[in-house]
Amino acid sequence: MTVAGCGACLSTLVGADRQGRVLGNNLAIQVGAESLSALVGGFFAALFIPLPMLTYGVMAILGGLLLIT
Repeated sequence: MTVAGCGACLSTLVGADRQGRVLGNNLAIQVGAESLSALVGGFFAALFIPLPMLTYGVMAILGGLLLIT
């Protein structure tokens, strides 16, 4: 739901002449973030099996705290 919401928000913020470039960049950033999280999670799982869940839990809490400010 957030992937579609982000694309819709970006689409309404830019003009029709720039929509393709902006939406393409948005998709590239999203795919890169998903790939990076899988890579880091796999590395952490190789060290200690529950470590990825603990790390992502801490990151989610920190991200939530950033939204509060």
